[in-house]
This record gives sequence, C-alpha cells and structure tokens, in this order.
Amino acid sequence: MNRSIPASALQRTLIMGNSGSGKSWLAEQLSTRLQLSTRLQPSTRLQLPVIDLDLINWEPGGYGKARDRAQVKAQVRELAQADCWIMEGVYGWLMQEAVLQATALIWLDIPVEECLSNIRRRGLRRGGDDAALAELLRWAGEYRERRSNSSYSGHLRVFEQCPPSQRIVLHSREEIGDWLAGLVA
Repeated sequence: MNRSIPASALQRTLIMGNSGSGKSWLAEQLSTRLQLSTRLQPSTRLQLPVIDLDLINWEPGGYGKARDRAQVKAQVRELAQADCWIMEGVYGWLMQEAVLQATALIWLDIPVEECLSNIRRRGLRRGGDDAALAELLRWAGEYRERRSNSSYSGHLRVFEQCPPSQRIVLHSREEIGDWLAGLVA
C-alpha cells in the first residue's frame, strides 16, 4: 500500500468507498489543499473540481430515479478526459469508466459500523424520508456481503486495475487524517 503519493500526482483522483465512509469530505479537503496553477496566469490558483457521482447517476432532486445508465457512463468518460479532477462515489461501475485516466485512486475501506454511524449522524445528503434513510443504512450495512460493482468486492476489482504506485487504501479516520497531513507537494 502506497501512502507517499506526492500532491502533484493527485491531479486526477478517484475516491471510492462505502456510503458514509467520508468520500465527499475527503474530496472537498483534497480540492482545498491541492490547488493548481493555471497556464495563462501562473499566479492564479484553482481548486480541483469535485465530481460527485451521485449527482451524475441520479435525476435532480435526490435518489428517487436513476438516470439512463449509458448516458451516465458517457458523461463520466467525458469528465475523466479533463486535465484535473477529483471524482468520488460508491459506484464501481462508474469508477471503471475513469480508472484508466486517474493518476491516483483512494479507497476508503472504513469499518461498516463506522459508516453506518456516519450516515445516522449526517442523515441523507440530498433529501429523502425515513424510509430512504433506512434503505441506505441497510444497503451500506451489506457492503462486504453484496457482490455488485458497488460493494467491497467490486471496489477491490477497480483497485486492482490501478498501478500500485498510484493507489492508496485507508482504513480509519485516523489514517485519512494522517495521510492528508502528510501530503507532499
């Protein structure tokens, strides 16, 4: 496991993990820390854009209706062609569309109970009722048992496609914090 990827190698970063693992939080932290100079105005600093795969996969207004799968995949492939981005989500089938363009892959393999606690604490991120929250908790609780592309086994398949020098797996909030604190420019 590589924990010494320099900040300069994180210009196209995939972040994957279970629901409630901290993907969105980490993406925002990286975006804030990893500012890139533009070619036109070297003194200007830009944040890396954060691409939330939930916003691409679901119709506006929440998690009620998924968009057309082929259109979603095409949009992710197009976004992955950009020079810099941080893409985060649970969808292994969408990570497959961007992994070959990624310069780094971060897998948040946080214990399921911690993910469930985080979901309970934050609630649903884009609205929804108690039934939707209960369904998310059930789904996240089955992360290691499911056999879909958005499960532990699906994420492992994506992880193994990325060269070892470009991939990181973090298992706790402490490891995430230590890794962020140790970023080398």
